Amino acid sequence: LVQHLRHELARDGLVFSPRCILTLSAFTTEICGELPAADNATLTLAAEVAAREVSAPEFARVSRMPGFHAALVHTIGELDSAGCTPDEFTRVRLDAPLARPLLAVWRSIERQLAARGLFTRSQILSRVADVILVRARSVGPQTIWFDGFVGFARPELQLIEALAAKVD
Repeated sequence: LVQHLRHELARDGLVFSPRCILTLSAFTTEICGELPAADNATLTLAAEVAAREVSAPEFARVSRMPGFHAALVHTIGELDSAGCTPDEFTRVRLDAPLARPLLAVWRSIERQLAARGLFTRSQILSRVADVILVRARSVGPQTIWFDGFVGFARPELQLIEALAAKVD
């Protein structure tokens, strides 16, 4: 979509630096540098280690089944994408049968990622939002447009709110 938008604007006769139109990922890299994101394979391996480490009886029958660790990663990824953290998750009623073991696995995965210096997407967005808010003034563009989004998850909204405090 970035290339398409650049070409479309160029066809309309607009002259601009290609660095003016970026993906959200490239934009966050411009602000905070390259923060290494955990890929799906790393997350799945971390989930496997975490499930063994936690050794929850609730997971005993399924922990060796194909796809179980991927399902854990998917579930935790959905929570993370929504901006939920393990600490926030503990504020939810944890009387559901799988909530406590899921939380234990999630915390183990986070410890493993931190030990490797890896981040989830929401952690990257949160860190970038913090950097933007700490700056005395905007360094970079004075106006920012977002295009191609249907809606925003909470971590993206936090980034947008931080930007809104500094730029149009």
